[in-house]
Amino acid sequence: MLKRRAVLSAVLDTGAGVAGLALDGLRRAASCRVEFEVTLNPRAALLSLLWAREWTTIEADDYNLDARKEIRLASDRLIAYVSPARGGHLYELDIRGTKVNLLATLNRRPEPYHRKILAGAKQSEFGESVALHEQIKFKQPDLDKKLDYDLWPRKSLVDHFLRPGTDLDEFLQGGGGISDFVQGVYDAKMRRTDRRVEVTLSREGSVPSNGGTDHWVRLTKTVVLNADVGGLLDITYQLDNLTPGAPFHFAVEFNFAAMAAGADDRYYYDSQGRQLGQLQTIHNLDPVERIGADTLLIQKPFMAEELLHKLRQAFAVSPAEPVPAKA
Repeated sequence: MLKRRAVLSAVLDTGAGVAGLALDGLRRAASCRVEFEVTLNPRAALLSLLWAREWTTIEADDYNLDARKEIRLASDRLIAYVSPARGGHLYELDIRGTKVNLLATLNRRPEPYHRKILAGAKQSEFGESVALHEQIKFKQPDLDKKLDYDLWPRKSLVDHFLRPGTDLDEFLQGGGGISDFVQGVYDAKMRRTDRRVEVTLSREGSVPSNGGTDHWVRLTKTVVLNADVGGLLDITYQLDNLTPGAPFHFAVEFNFAAMAAGADDRYYYDSQGRQLGQLQTIHNLDPVERIGADTLLIQKPFMAEELLHKLRQAFAVSPAEPVPAKA
């Protein structure tokens, strides 16, 4: 039985500035409206009055109107939404201070204009002769080779059991998965105290091995929000019923929305604060205790100048450790 703990924190540095619109503006505008309505929730307002500036709460309801209940953990700084019926995913993470949803992500899916891209690639490959007005030109080479589509939601706390030996390239193409934990249904149990709320999600499922044997594994993940550190999510993973000697390749996927990549002020950094590369870069790193991303956020409050924020998202991960068996 293994247990692993991860901490996700969001730190906001605010400064004034002027910038233009980004392509993710529509998603951020929608998230801003939702967050504004949540902020005016009478229950949240009452909690703010009773507990001054630091508080937490947890509730269950059908927030995304899919006829199944989701879990909402909230503090004076963060709001996290978890979907037990869809893989136990963390599908929305709102920062109150900037009214930003860090999980305003989009799945890659077929679009009508993709047919033109594929047709243009065919013209180039076979040298087809077409009329001038029917020619298709690309702004960058091999654009057709970048048409990848997602097989599951690009959210966070997405749980994968992978075939041993699966490499990064195969995983990026959606391969290597050998279980149904990715989008399976999880049991959920909520707990609350005056200063702390948590939801525990658990699920049992079959994980096949290379030899064809199925291993019945139990996965438990706990998401905690504490009023004393309201801008931090404490996430613990625990795996039970692991067959001794059998190899298991377990991975947790996180996705976050940010402004467009390709700029020097938007980058990944390591535990020493060293820049690893811009946000569009891909890294296959050795085990690390901390990794994060710096990005910029443009916000235009009502009847005010645009503000330029620096948003820092960071992961701190503890090494896996055995959990003593129950007597």
